[in-house]
Amino acid sequence: MSVIHRIGAAALVTGAMLCGLSVAPASAGTLATCKAHYANTAAWADCTGGTEKSQARLKVKCWSGWKHSDWTRIDPGERKTIRYECRMMVHNANAEVRKY
Repeated sequence: MSVIHRIGAAALVTGAMLCGLSVAPASAGTLATCKAHYANTAAWADCTGGTEKSQARLKVKCWSGWKHSDWTRIDPGERKTIRYECRMMVHNANAEVRKY
C-alpha cells in the first residue's frame, strides 16, 4: 500500500468519526434484557435472552439492606423469571445483566 493510499484511508476514517459515525465490530451481539418488579416482600425480574449467552441476577433493597439473588444463565431467545423474597418489605429492585 502506498503512502497516498494510507493517508486517504486514515482521512476517511477520521472524517467518519468527525461526522459522529463509529465503526462497531460486525459480531457484536445483544445481552439479555430484564425488567424488575416488586411488591410487598417479593421482587422478581422478567428476562428475555438476546443474541448472546448472558447471566442475570436480581438486586433487591430489603429492610435490612441490599441483597441479591444468584447469577442465572439466560440463553439466546430464552425467557426466565428471577425471584427473590425478603423477610420484610421490599423498597427497590434492579436487574443486573452480564455476558456469560
